[in-house]
Amino acid sequence: MDTSLFEKNFGLATEEYEALVKYCADNDLPFEIPNRHIAHAAILTNHILRRTRTSVDILTGSMPELFFRAIKTALEVALNAGTKARIIFVNKGTACRDLIELAKKYPERLQIFEIQDAFRENVKRRVCHFCVSDNKRFRIEEIHPDKDFSLDPGIRATASFNHPTEAKSLKDSFTDLVNLSDSIPLPSAPVFSAA
Repeated sequence: MDTSLFEKNFGLATEEYEALVKYCADNDLPFEIPNRHIAHAAILTNHILRRTRTSVDILTGSMPELFFRAIKTALEVALNAGTKARIIFVNKGTACRDLIELAKKYPERLQIFEIQDAFRENVKRRVCHFCVSDNKRFRIEEIHPDKDFSLDPGIRATASFNHPTEAKSLKDSFTDLVNLSDSIPLPSAPVFSAA
């Protein structure tokens, strides 16, 4: 993963963190890895996606373009390999254009949802954002209010590459949240007549 985007935008050196995460991921280690910054979130999510074989679920408030660019290749590789991905946005209208384009390319494998208006405020106050993969790997944030990540990129979270009990619990929670969500309609491609 190219971490220079984060170094350039936030002045954050990420090489050592990337090496730690890679070591834990490569060795399937079960201990928790701290996450203190949006760059850490992107590094962890990227490594989770690169090891996903069957499914990945992501619950997020929003997905800044910088973050999506950092994970896009890993997500697309996973989708190409047959992984099923579901992403729920808590905040309405925050799915970036590139993610929607990717969902149009992989309509059978990538589903995007938004929490229904009736449940949004309750979910914001009570549910942590997280990513869970193959009932084994996860990254989970502390609950935090809506924030402008361009001003304060700090996010507190933990992750593990081998914690099936916690991963299964998160997967079950995600399935419950899908029931409180609506699919984001994907714009259809323009249709041209043969006239």
